[in-house]
Amino acid sequence: MRHIVHNRSSIVKRNVYPLKHVLPSRFPRLPRRLTYEGVNVTVCIAAICNNGENIVCAVDGMLSDTHSSISGDVAANKIVFLDDWALMLSGSLSNADLILEELRLAPEIGEEKLTRANIRDGLAKAYKRQLSKLVSERTLSVYDMDMDEFKKEGRKYFGDERFAELSRIMEQDASTFQDSILVAGWGAAEASANIFGVDAAGFASHTLNGFAAIGSGGMVAMSTLLQLWRGRHMTTEDALYAVASAKFASETCMGVGEGTTMSLLRKRREADDKDAPVARLLQPEHVKQLRKLWKKHGRPQIPESAITVLHQIAADIEAPSGTGFIRALKRARMSRGKK
Repeated sequence: MRHIVHNRSSIVKRNVYPLKHVLPSRFPRLPRRLTYEGVNVTVCIAAICNNGENIVCAVDGMLSDTHSSISGDVAANKIVFLDDWALMLSGSLSNADLILEELRLAPEIGEEKLTRANIRDGLAKAYKRQLSKLVSERTLSVYDMDMDEFKKEGRKYFGDERFAELSRIMEQDASTFQDSILVAGWGAAEASANIFGVDAAGFASHTLNGFAAIGSGGMVAMSTLLQLWRGRHMTTEDALYAVASAKFASETCMGVGEGTTMSLLRKRREADDKDAPVARLLQPEHVKQLRKLWKKHGRPQIPESAITVLHQIAADIEAPSGTGFIRALKRARMSRGKK
């Protein structure tokens, strides 16, 4: 760690270094490393409908590399079905895959299936274990040491000062970890739909809200859902349009692709295939139809019928119009012709 001296009088009296001179640390600074910051691109959306009997989910398909600024809408697989739960992935798919591997091997789950009773502890601890492994490997691999060994023997091995410095480095590394997972599934009752989320801040329930969205497009998606949301009792048809609209609106955000995967979930029944997920995927033609409806009725746009009024307001405040009035008349005539 480097120390910057800010007090001028202390410099004049005690040393000959110029003002704000950087003093070398006893330990060399580790080379600058890439962080995880900014990789929470994508959008994942889930909404409960039909009085808790169904959940509508949507994800995009873009892959982005934040370090090289390269991205591609490649229909990436961002929704995974594990037992009877749908897990939607935001951030690095590599990290997400390792988190899911930790979940499959979680001692909290064991040989049991994921249920409402064990998914909270299982997923939250799987996330923490992967985060711990990732930051410790990046910092401690040169010492052939893992996090458990560092916590038990690190102070004795490194000494107090170096131990504290390495701890701060790992804490800073962990603070840039932006991966998150949105989970949708059912409890024991027939209409007990649940939506949960986990990220570096911990585990959260969105069940009473009835909907949630994560990723770089999450805020825009949530804003759209808040305008269209009618509660858990809203019909499946309304929920399909609301979730699709939220997904399409979020495409203005960085890292959200136009490719759209939507699915309708329901609780498993005895007649269902035990080896197949209880989900019905919308076909590409269905998504095209929803996008066409949204472009016509939902996407914000300046209405043609407002052009004349807008021109008058601009004139009243003495705003320069240029060819605006001619354009306004043409658009107004075209609008009347369509009617």
